[in-house]
Amino acid sequence: SIVDWEKGKFIYQKSNIAHGNSRLYCLNSVLKSKPQAYDSALVMVASITGPDYGEIGENISITGSASINTGPLSDSTFSHYTLSWSTGSTWNLITTSTDPVEEGILGTWDTSGLPEGEYHIQLTVWVNNDAGDNPTDAYPVYKKVTLFLSEYQIRCGPRGKIVPI
Repeated sequence: SIVDWEKGKFIYQKSNIAHGNSRLYCLNSVLKSKPQAYDSALVMVASITGPDYGEIGENISITGSASINTGPLSDSTFSHYTLSWSTGSTWNLITTSTDPVEEGILGTWDTSGLPEGEYHIQLTVWVNNDAGDNPTDAYPVYKKVTLFLSEYQIRCGPRGKIVPI
C-alpha cells in the first residue's frame, strides 16, 4: 500500500498520524513521511522490501523495517521481531532481534541445502505492554522469494516472470 496523507480528506492533517488510543499499522507500505504517534497511540512499521530472488547456498540479506513509534502517554515499548521462512505451514526461524530496524537489514538467511523454488518470508513485530484487542504480532508481513541454483541460470519467462534455465 501507499500511505499518503496529502490525498486525505482532512486538509488540516499535515502528516500520517495516530492519536488518542489508536493504532496505525503500516504493513509493507511505502511511506511519503514517517508516521507520528500522539497521546497513547502506537504506530508500527513492518515491511520486507527485498530480495525477490536469490541463489541457493548464499547468505541472503533480507531488507525492510521493523519498528514502532508511540505517543508520550503510551507505556508500550518495542520488544522484538522475528524473521522466518516457509514453503508450507511450518515456519523456520532466520533471526530474532530486540533492535528495531528502519529501512535496513533485518537478517541474513542461509540458503545452504535448500531446493530451488518459491519461499515465503514472514516478519512479525512484538510490543511490550500490548494488551489491546489488536496486538502487533497478529499482523505479520510476508514476501515471496524465489531461490535458484545459480545467478547464471536465471532468465525471464512469460510476463517477466523469473524462471530457471
